[in-house]
Amino acid sequence: MTLAIDPIAVARKAIELADANPDFEYQNPPLEADGEVIFELADGSLVDGEGDYVDPTSGDCAYVSKGAPSCLFGQAAVAAGVPVEELSKHEGNAISMLLFEDAESKDRWDSNTLMGAMDTSQRRQDDKQPWGKSIEPLKAYFAKRELAVV
Repeated sequence: MTLAIDPIAVARKAIELADANPDFEYQNPPLEADGEVIFELADGSLVDGEGDYVDPTSGDCAYVSKGAPSCLFGQAAVAAGVPVEELSKHEGNAISMLLFEDAESKDRWDSNTLMGAMDTSQRRQDDKQPWGKSIEPLKAYFAKRELAVV
């Protein structure tokens, strides 16, 4: 299910946020165990109840953390009008899956499409690139179309 919001509005908000904070490197929120027991070992590493190591910095961004928008696209979506409660229901999905009805049927990584540019920007953020660098594919998408981004 997609959210009822204009993807261009979310994209513009993401660009605005990244331009205001170009050096910001998003860090995943602290590990939330979702009811699972997590143990901290003497060396500071974390293990789950089965003894498997847990990397609290791995994985994708969180749209919402502790009831507030968290990552670049989480903040942009809320600023564009998506309620935090609704956004939190979509954790784990790429931004394209939230905003585009046909996301599964297309090449989501084609940066020549708005969907692909948004997913690529999101992935860059997840790979710990600063927001100014993360947002470059989305800016390039708009530049190619000579659309105002703000």
